[in-house]
Amino acid sequence: AGAPWVDGYFKFDNSMPTADLVSPTPANGAFVNSLPAVSGTANDDHAGAAKVQYVLKTNSGNCYDGAGAFSLGGSQCNPNDGAVIWQVASSTVHVTSATWNILSVPWASGNTYTLYFRTEDRAANRSYNGTLQNSWSTRTFSYDTEPPLASMTAPTDGAQFKDATEFPAITWGHSDPGFSGINEVKFKMRRYSDGACWDPFNILGGTALKWDTDAGVRAACLDANNLGGYFAVWSGGGQTQATQLLNSDLLDGASYQVMIRARDNAGNYEVAVETFTFNFDNGKPLAAPVYPTADVRLNWANDATLWGGPALPAISGTVTDPSPTQPPPGKISLVELMVERAQDQAHWNGSAFVSDAGNAVWRKAWQANFGAFGPPLGGTFTWTYPNSDFPDGSLPGALQDGFQYKIRARATDLAGNVQLFASADQFNRTWIHDAAKPETYVTIPNA
Repeated sequence: AGAPWVDGYFKFDNSMPTADLVSPTPANGAFVNSLPAVSGTANDDHAGAAKVQYVLKTNSGNCYDGAGAFSLGGSQCNPNDGAVIWQVASSTVHVTSATWNILSVPWASGNTYTLYFRTEDRAANRSYNGTLQNSWSTRTFSYDTEPPLASMTAPTDGAQFKDATEFPAITWGHSDPGFSGINEVKFKMRRYSDGACWDPFNILGGTALKWDTDAGVRAACLDANNLGGYFAVWSGGGQTQATQLLNSDLLDGASYQVMIRARDNAGNYEVAVETFTFNFDNGKPLAAPVYPTADVRLNWANDATLWGGPALPAISGTVTDPSPTQPPPGKISLVELMVERAQDQAHWNGSAFVSDAGNAVWRKAWQANFGAFGPPLGGTFTWTYPNSDFPDGSLPGALQDGFQYKIRARATDLAGNVQLFASADQFNRTWIHDAAKPETYVTIPNA
């Protein structure tokens, strides 16, 4: 009888398995702001994929130990070194393929990571990356979760403009604490009075171009976190925007809110959106003398009180800015007056009456943020001249008996609008200087 025999079979496989990365998905060298897990697939059409190995290395040179820390370093992290320590990814193996992932990695924003990965099949063949057998694939990515910052530099918050041509280019400074760099800066603008949104390209889907008042558009424009409300995009490092889009579409007496938001190359958006307000005001302010009244006879001299005649202790008037700017009213920054001697149209310059054909001699009566005066004022208020900040002690001595004097006033508002000199709204006021004391004579009885 012959010896017993057995039979069996084996499969010969010298083909190389492949491994692919599914997440993170960006191209090599890209920035990401979310890394829930590293995952991928492995395939081998013959013996079938068995496992995936990896080295996950930071830009500091340390690599992941597979147990929740980047505790390995040096040659342990170099795939070209025989001392490298390959970690085994968590895998789900199928007949010819496998899915794998790397979980619970303590990612740190601001780091650049390089992932080396390879797979091995059941015949112990290792990855083929298209060039070398028993090799690996590489993916480098940078992790950045820090939001960027953008800060307006012009126009300044609260700025007032009297003409659309004076509106400066919108400029800003930006930074990115997370190191991926600024990708784009967007802004949107809304009008306070009715909530209309600046939408010149109709990207918000409203029914009107430029200033859109549709309810949905207004809501999107009001919400700083609604990305759809931002229309203008700058990228590639540009930091200014021309103002041709605005041209003459700003309304007198209206205030506008601008929101600016940056996005970095990792896809992070600025969290604390910066907002600022500017006001458009091209209405002329109005200053008007109130006292003295027309052609009253007055004596601006100390001795007037000795005999009870009317004196001129101060010139006074009112000032207002008619611009209905919302939310703040138009604001006055300067009130001036002109004292004119009617006989020769000479004007008081603070020390003498001088010829002034150009009507350029004005004396300050009120100035914002000067001396005891506070910030620019809105609404209507009164002014007097002279005062402690703008004294004029030499004027009374320069007045001539019997001469008529005229008072004009003008105002300048915070937007730079100046009351017109020739306009009737300056309300000229006049008085006749009477410094001669009356004389009395006794005629009866005769001496």
